[in-house]
Amino acid sequence: MLYPAETAIFVRDAYKYGVRISILCSQGTSLAEIEDRVGNPAAVANVYTFSALAGALDGPEMAKWRALLKQYFPDQRPEEAVFNGIGGAAAVVNALKLAGRDLTRDRFLEQLNKTTDFQTGVLSVPITFTSTDHAGVKSGGMMTLIDGKTALVASWPARK
Repeated sequence: MLYPAETAIFVRDAYKYGVRISILCSQGTSLAEIEDRVGNPAAVANVYTFSALAGALDGPEMAKWRALLKQYFPDQRPEEAVFNGIGGAAAVVNALKLAGRDLTRDRFLEQLNKTTDFQTGVLSVPITFTSTDHAGVKSGGMMTLIDGKTALVASWPARK
């Protein structure tokens, strides 16, 4: 578990010293950023990150989200980290709407804790919260770079 800059240093130096292993990174790691920082596509060939996104960044599942990013932030490159928070933010907005105009902390939490199978469109699975479980997403997949593009290589449960 390293920050992006330290991950790039580790990947670069592991390759430099002949270490050829699969490297698993946390969800906050951007494959494109690692590749840019390392500057050697061969060194990044065995780097994998967890992703709960609906699909690969360049895939059709993410087209709507790429278009929104381009519309509002034209200079921002699409990266995993850019989209990770959208699903949670959508669930919060939904709970705020359901809580109504007389918003209180208790009403908001009540609605948030009733969130069941909430489809965000950006995440691979719906979000569910309860009063005792706030881990809304319980599945995802592993992404890697193939020919310079992000690709989903495994998921659980397996996507159909």
